[in-house]
Amino acid sequence: MPELNDDTSGTEGFDEGRRRFLKRAGFTAAAAAAAAAGGQFINSATAAAQVPGPSGPSLDGMRVVCPCFGDLINLVTSEGTFPFSGAGNVGVLVKGGPDPNKWGLVVEQHEVTAEDTPFGTISIKMAGDIEINPESLLEFDPVNGGFTQTMFLPIIVELEHCGANGDPVTLGTLPDQPVCMKGSQSEFPPKSAPYQSLRDIGLYALGSDGQPVGSSPIATLPSFDWTVGTDAVPS
Repeated sequence: MPELNDDTSGTEGFDEGRRRFLKRAGFTAAAAAAAAAGGQFINSATAAAQVPGPSGPSLDGMRVVCPCFGDLINLVTSEGTFPFSGAGNVGVLVKGGPDPNKWGLVVEQHEVTAEDTPFGTISIKMAGDIEINPESLLEFDPVNGGFTQTMFLPIIVELEHCGANGDPVTLGTLPDQPVCMKGSQSEFPPKSAPYQSLRDIGLYALGSDGQPVGSSPIATLPSFDWTVGTDAVPS
């Protein structure tokens, strides 16, 4: 397998870029934290053109519903809805204190599992803990008077029996569009944390041979824009 960071072309095709990303689907929390701190980790201009839309009404794959703040997780497929259980719910915590420069977001590392589905046993887990540290200052938002910051969550979805020849597969988002959550914090502790799905992000399968399974996403993962400290949900 080639080195994860090799770059043989400055204008690589979309398929090749996707393959390279899938080979490193478990990208490190450090990389995600760097992106959250303002690093140039994604190219939003190209992401808009590359990220596939949600599946149509005749969904024949699977849809991962990934909520926040301890809500239950369900896997919605063409065969029905399957609740997840396991070590805990995939979610986020808001930690910090009254000093806005020390407010931060921490992703709890959890793993949840659905068993006896048409896809075998399916697990969803975070790729690692991501913490916005005190050195990563929040940006003051003059519109709502709060502080905002964006973080990127590496989420891995594993399916037991859904790959070529029954091989396990791992799903990952496109490299240009990791799951993005943007928080606006105007008080601590937060009184409410509403969220809503903005758009779906395609997840592609990686077989045990390191190659994508199929040419289209077999799952979509919603991204959420959530607000802490106000009841207003962004439109």
